[in-house]
Amino acid sequence: MKPDMQRDRAVAACSIPARHLLTGLITQSDDDGRQDADPRLIRADWYPFDDHVSNEMVLGWLDELERAGLAICYEIDGASYVFLPGFTKNQVINKPK
Repeated sequence: MKPDMQRDRAVAACSIPARHLLTGLITQSDDDGRQDADPRLIRADWYPFDDHVSNEMVLGWLDELERAGLAICYEIDGASYVFLPGFTKNQVINKPK
């Protein structure tokens, strides 16, 4: 992940928990910046020991990232996904899959 991501004004305008989630999403996404947006899976991957983090909190942070233009949440056949439109700006893929 590129260190200058934190200097992006859209990122800086988000709350610290939303920025923390964005970092996690970037590290967990596929080569195109997409991943499952089920809050239970996000919590398991990114907040495994943070019992105070709820599904509703994760959904709120996803919504905050979406309002900032940093994420696009969508559904396919009832499953939730998130796409990070700035993914390639913040992440370098050394070994594409």
